[in-house]
Amino acid sequence: MLLEDESNLSDRVAFIKNEITEAFDDLNTTPKTSAKDALLVLRKQAKQINHFYKVTKSSFDEIELKLLMFNAVPMKFRYKVYSLTRNHEQLLANYVVKSILMLLRKFGKLHEELQFDLKEAVNELLAKVYDSYIEKTASSLGLPKQLD
Repeated sequence: MLLEDESNLSDRVAFIKNEITEAFDDLNTTPKTSAKDALLVLRKQAKQINHFYKVTKSSFDEIELKLLMFNAVPMKFRYKVYSLTRNHEQLLANYVVKSILMLLRKFGKLHEELQFDLKEAVNELLAKVYDSYIEKTASSLGLPKQLD
């Protein structure tokens, strides 16, 4: 069957939430997780969420899934991958902050009641960002510390 109804949408959201949780649980339990590993998983999950949005056009679900994803990503690492060409921690910081800024723009376009439902998760994410090494990148790119 090609056409889906509302129940399929909630099933798809639940499936993606489960995939995000599993991917980042694996990442968080691996002792030698690096920023490079986190960036790879983050991009893969973001690609899946972006495809979901293109198919469903559900802004609320897209924002909810991305908040779950960014709240699950580790932002403190004990293990570093040294590379002559790239600083993976800075790449991750730029990717996360710029993605959150785009997410906040979409969040601002949601109806007030929907914003109310997600505001706690947004503020939790902003607090997590400002409590990590990403803080300098976040403040230099103008990411707010919290939403009122």
